[in-house]
Amino acid sequence: MVNITTVLTSKGCPTNSEGELTSCTFVVQEPDCTRRRGLRTSRRLEDFVLEFTVEIEAVCGDSACTNADDISDEIYNAIKANLQASIANGSLLSDLQAQSSGPASTLLGTATVSVGDFTVVVFITPLASTDFYPDWTGNTQTCSNDGNAPLYMKLNGGYFENTLLKCCTRWFSWDINQCLGEEPDVSGFYPDWGSSDIQCLDANVTLPPNYMIRNPEQWLYDSAEECCSKRYNWSEKECLSNSGSGTTDVGTGNWYVDWILEKCVRDCEDSSDSSCGKIVVFYVSCTNVL
Repeated sequence: MVNITTVLTSKGCPTNSEGELTSCTFVVQEPDCTRRRGLRTSRRLEDFVLEFTVEIEAVCGDSACTNADDISDEIYNAIKANLQASIANGSLLSDLQAQSSGPASTLLGTATVSVGDFTVVVFITPLASTDFYPDWTGNTQTCSNDGNAPLYMKLNGGYFENTLLKCCTRWFSWDINQCLGEEPDVSGFYPDWGSSDIQCLDANVTLPPNYMIRNPEQWLYDSAEECCSKRYNWSEKECLSNSGSGTTDVGTGNWYVDWILEKCVRDCEDSSDSSCGKIVVFYVSCTNVL
């Protein structure tokens, strides 16, 4: 038995140069020895007509599928040209003969073939141009609804969202503000992990990193004092001083060891008091009474 469907599919289906074609299948009807449409072979006075339909799945360029007729005509002409070319170079008959045996193989060895009319059934998959998809190929770090989504996205359909916000939230959550094209609305103080300085920065003056913007509850504080207390508790006074919180620290007045001067001094800053060293964060306590 000749596997005609396999041979016709391999010889007739066009390549997908434009990206619209997603599948191509020949459906062969039973041979009719009296009709004269389709693929015809003859030997001596014996003729038979092989009718077939080509089922095509394709993707159109917009939601209205305005180019559906163009796609159908283009595919029809491509299939007919492919079959005619394979007849002219003898590959169609040789492949059919290779798939057959016995009398059928002998018949095909001396047969002639021509191509008449056939039917192309095109199943069109539309793409809603108003839907947003992640523009990974354009490296824009945003979503687009220009209708130029890659073919794999059009076929899968699971990449699309009906609003820019939904698309950005789903695919660019790490930098949603850039995806939306908006300046982030943040306020408060955050730890300056990006430098060696022990300080908290004002988000209204210097924007925090994106990971802090995305999670303000964890990283932003209402005041520099709170930020320093939470994030620099081991050096809170230095943090407050560097953060320009406006708090004047007069020190504790306690005594501590100044290893450079090799004596005990008090935690205070007063040039008129010789017992004052400077305001410190860490100190090894001496007795509070000399």
